[in-house]
Amino acid sequence: MSKVEGWDGHVLWLNVTEQFIKDTYERDRTPDPNYYYVKDFPYYSALYSPLPLIPSRYIAPSYANIAKLEESAPRIFRCDLCEQVFSSEEELSDHMKDIAH
Repeated sequence: MSKVEGWDGHVLWLNVTEQFIKDTYERDRTPDPNYYYVKDFPYYSALYSPLPLIPSRYIAPSYANIAKLEESAPRIFRCDLCEQVFSSEEELSDHMKDIAH
C-alpha cells in the first residue's frame, strides 16, 4: 500500500517509476495457453475438437435378394427331434402334444 499515491474512482496513482513497472511486470512474450486463459487468443474455441472415429467392421446385410416362396410348392412340416415328416401344421402340433419329446 505504500506505493499508492491516490485514487479518484477511475484512476490509480502510484509512487513508482515507469522503468520499475516495465522491469517488474512487462513481458515480451505471450502467456502460455496451458497455464493462462486469454479470451482473445485465436486457438480457443467454443467447440470440442473432433474425435477420431473407429471404422466399423460390421457389414449390414443386403436384403435385395429375398427368396420368394411359390404357392404351388409343397410345404413340409418336420419334427426336428424324431425326423418325422407331416403334411400339415396341425398334424405336427398333434404329434408334439402326443409324443411329448
